[in-house]
Amino acid sequence: MDNYFTLPKVIGKLRNSGIGIVGTAQARRGWPPKELSNIAQQDANFNDFFWTIEKYGTLVAGWMDNGLALCVSTLHKVGEIVEKARKHPRSTIKNKSHVIKIWGDKEKKSIKIPTLIDDYNHWICGIDVIGQRIAYYHPNLRCRRNLIPIWIQILSLMRNNAYLVYKDCHDKKASPHKHFTMEWVKLLM
Repeated sequence: MDNYFTLPKVIGKLRNSGIGIVGTAQARRGWPPKELSNIAQQDANFNDFFWTIEKYGTLVAGWMDNGLALCVSTLHKVGEIVEKARKHPRSTIKNKSHVIKIWGDKEKKSIKIPTLIDDYNHWICGIDVIGQRIAYYHPNLRCRRNLIPIWIQILSLMRNNAYLVYKDCHDKKASPHKHFTMEWVKLLM
């Protein structure tokens, strides 16, 4: 699962139906719990793992990589660790200090990471690409009714799928995503 679908109540209902969840999450008003939302990124060190069990019984974790990644899982337990060889990441302002300290001049380094993170990285597949395409041109609306955000999400998924079909049909002559989206919006109006 990815950011758009990691709502606490939804995860609880899926778990109760026997469906396991592993994914990233976005902070929303009142979520994640204060134990995680109070963590300042500048205070966290590389590979720090912060966690809590929220009120619906889901493991909510923050893991410090190049930035603080917020994750949820109904399948993992705290303390499950795996050792993985990680490539030397590109050095940025946020990660410069720990990249030099951990990798030095080595191309790869064996690092112990939480199993939750390893599973997410291994099974990520295409959901992040879909999430990115939707997020690029997704309207930022606040609504008190549930139907409008659901309708907007459905429209965004339709737009993404239409773009994939368009790109497949037009091969190398396909317009960029932005141009396609603008034409698609014009056609809908």
